[in-house]
Amino acid sequence: MSEESIAQEMVRLLRELLDEVKPRREKLLKVEDIAEYLQVAPHTIHTWVSEQRIPHIKLGGRCTRFDLEKVKKWLATMEQKGRRTRRVPVK
Repeated sequence: MSEESIAQEMVRLLRELLDEVKPRREKLLKVEDIAEYLQVAPHTIHTWVSEQRIPHIKLGGRCTRFDLEKVKKWLATMEQKGRRTRRVPVK
């Protein structure tokens, strides 16, 4: 094998590895990202974290990350059905 073909093969293998690693890395979101996803202020997310209301991961002292799949499941449990209203017959 020539040096050029070895280099091309290495580049191909590195791209495959990056494609496998990239989706896992994207699953963890920052406070700002999850706030945008949930359409709330980052301060609200910090409050929910301190109250243990939202699933989160603490990486060291102040580094908080969120697994999008776990947040989606949590969000599904927050869904509430609307109240049924009484129908008034029309005369």
